[in-house]
Amino acid sequence: MKQVIHWAEGAFVNEAFPADDRSLAYGDGLFETILVVRGRPIWLMAHMDRFRRSARELGFPAVDALMKKGARGARDLIHSARPERAALRITWTRGPGLGAFAPPEKARPRVIARLAPVPAPPKSMSAVFLDDLYGGSMARHKSCSALLYVEAARRAREAGVDEALLSDGEGGIAEASAHNLFAVIDGTLVTPPARLPLLPGVTRAWAIKQGKAVQRPITQEDLARASEVFLTNSVRGVVPLLEVDGQRIAAGPVTRKLAAAFIAATTKSARA
Repeated sequence: MKQVIHWAEGAFVNEAFPADDRSLAYGDGLFETILVVRGRPIWLMAHMDRFRRSARELGFPAVDALMKKGARGARDLIHSARPERAALRITWTRGPGLGAFAPPEKARPRVIARLAPVPAPPKSMSAVFLDDLYGGSMARHKSCSALLYVEAARRAREAGVDEALLSDGEGGIAEASAHNLFAVIDGTLVTPPARLPLLPGVTRAWAIKQGKAVQRPITQEDLARASEVFLTNSVRGVVPLLEVDGQRIAAGPVTRKLAAAFIAATTKSARA
């Protein structure tokens, strides 16, 4: 697969969203990004379940119908391209309705899907900690209101590193702009708890189960003495974080084991 293709409301389309869409004006939408390997979406139902939870909590109408439409878009795109490795993004917007923050009483949601080739995941990453940027009560929803993460990624690039670590609002670290955070501290695998302002990723849930991770806050001091640190997301999998704020961190056996397990699990799902 060499190019990006788009699907909206049952047909292949150009890239542009309609100008009156609430996701453009207010970020009023939800999305999921799903790894596709050998023509199969990986852990599709886990992503759909997360969409369902957020959509119901945020008052999207006809959630089950929207899920079916999203699944159809995924099927049509994948069948058309048959990619070896790609990223599938499904976006559910509240539809048209500008002029007020409150959604229309009779909202007409739209479903838009995008399939794009992805490069091989990086072998390692570096990061900077941004203690003045952190999410709020909406961080647990994978919404189109992503300016926080845009700014974090911009600052990371400006600093010459790959990622930005965000504050948890309590003096610790919650997540990265596009990844969840794990660290091996005193021999125990630890990840920040979902009660903090972070997006609990699908691959995060898998890594917690596979690595028997403990969920507790991670401070800067914790990270400074960690024997291993890695990041997770659904497309890249498990990636070692080898430098934070210029301080080097060694790669280790827990990271290598989980990285290999992710490749094996996603390859197995692709063959199922």
